Amino acid sequence: MTTRWIMRTLVICLIFSGSTLAQQRKVYKPTWKSLDQHTTSGWFRDAKLGLFIYGPGCTKEEWERYNARYGGRRGVARHLGAKYTKHDATVLHQLGMDHNTLTYNHHGRDETLTDSPVSNARVVGELLDG
Repeated sequence: MTTRWIMRTLVICLIFSGSTLAQQRKVYKPTWKSLDQHTTSGWFRDAKLGLFIYGPGCTKEEWERYNARYGGRRGVARHLGAKYTKHDATVLHQLGMDHNTLTYNHHGRDETLTDSPVSNARVVGELLDG
C-alpha cells in the first residue's frame, strides 16, 4: 500500500461520513425557542454532577512500534481492559455520580468503563438522537 492510496481512502471516508451525519442531525439555532425543542435524556436531566470522559493521549504501551515486540496491538490487548477502570467507576459511584455504560471502540477492541454485557454500542449516535 502506498501513502497516497491510504490518504485517498481516508479522504473519501471522511467525505461520506460527514455527509451522512449532516443528513441525520437536526439543525438547532442559537435561540431559546430552538433549544426548547431539543429533547434531553432523562439521565442527563437528573444528574447532579457530570463528567465527560474522553480517550487519553497515546502512551508508551499504545505506541505501535513499542507493541511490536508483543505481537502488535492484539498481543498487548490482554494487558488492557476494564479491570484498570473498575476502581475509577467505584469511586465515582461512591461520590453519588450516576453513570451509563460507556462503550467505545479503541484499536479494534470494544472497551467499556465497567464490565458489561453491552458492547459495540452506538453511544455517539444515541446522544445525537436525544
